[in-house]
Amino acid sequence: MQKTVMVVDDNETDLLLTRLRLERSGIAGRLVLMHSAVDALVHLAGPGPVVDLILLDVNMPGMDGFDFLDRHAQRGQPPVPVVM
Repeated sequence: MQKTVMVVDDNETDLLLTRLRLERSGIAGRLVLMHSAVDALVHLAGPGPVVDLILLDVNMPGMDGFDFLDRHAQRGQPPVPVVM
């Protein structure tokens, strides 16, 4: 069963390279690309499909990766594996 992977990164080049690697690997059936931690939290709060893995940039403007983890944990939803 293929997984839904969310990639959160403010760098367009890093998003592109990560997307290409994941597509070529065949691991991810669906990719969700987010340009900010805030956008990712909004998406996770919506009715979309369950995310199986989050690849998270640590150093982003505004809300960094650690702030994202804190906010996501406060939402009380089932935990999602996160790779930073």
